[in-house]
Amino acid sequence: MAICLVCDLPYMTRREIEETVRSGMPVEEVESWVGLRFRLKITSTVLREHHDRCQQGLAWMRKLLEGGSPEPSVLVYFNPQQKPSANETQDPG
Repeated sequence: MAICLVCDLPYMTRREIEETVRSGMPVEEVESWVGLRFRLKITSTVLREHHDRCQQGLAWMRKLLEGGSPEPSVLVYFNPQQKPSANETQDPG
């Protein structure tokens, strides 16, 4: 069980709600937006408590839990529309 109702939501839903709150929209409007967008009843009080307790208090830990940026891949991707360069088409012999 998570700390609050917002933390119990799936990652993408929770992230979208958090970004909307951070965008500067009043919390009361976010409450009605959440009701229309996700058909959920989350009050403005719960949204404020989530921001104060969960986001501010656990911001450093959330980065660890959600993972860092992806590592660079060792794969070389082939683009079939790209023409080979002059060095690649020369015959070694």
